[in-house]
Amino acid sequence: MKKIILLLFTFSILSCSKDDNTSSYKGKNDLLIEGSPWVYHHAEILKITNNTTPPKTKEELSELVDFQNQFLSYDFNRDGSANITVNEDTTHSFNYKLDTEKQIIEFENETFYTLENIEVNESEFSHTIDITFAPQPDNRVSFTAKLFFKKN
Repeated sequence: MKKIILLLFTFSILSCSKDDNTSSYKGKNDLLIEGSPWVYHHAEILKITNNTTPPKTKEELSELVDFQNQFLSYDFNRDGSANITVNEDTTHSFNYKLDTEKQIIEFENETFYTLENIEVNESEFSHTIDITFAPQPDNRVSFTAKLFFKKN
């Protein structure tokens, strides 16, 4: 009797479907495409590497980034193309390559930057960028910011 119960128990374990969530897992490229267009939401200043005189605060730099990116959005397509809107009147089209190992998105046209340290889920997309702002030619501030985008 014990052997039959053990055999039935073993059979029931083996016959259970494997539930590892692979069917519900989505890759980063799928999430980028399905969430598009991604609309700029806010920035977080990670570090200031060179500052102006008088120095800019992280809050001031965050406001500056928010103002300059208020119309920024990314629209990723399945064919490997992307439309990047930078202001109300200007949209650029690029081919992109997602490198999940390096956590970057590279654009084919060299006039645009590489998106680094990308993170994406069903509701938010983010990346880091190094920015240099020069209120005057000899007075610059350089910093790293993380930009956050929400689904439109």
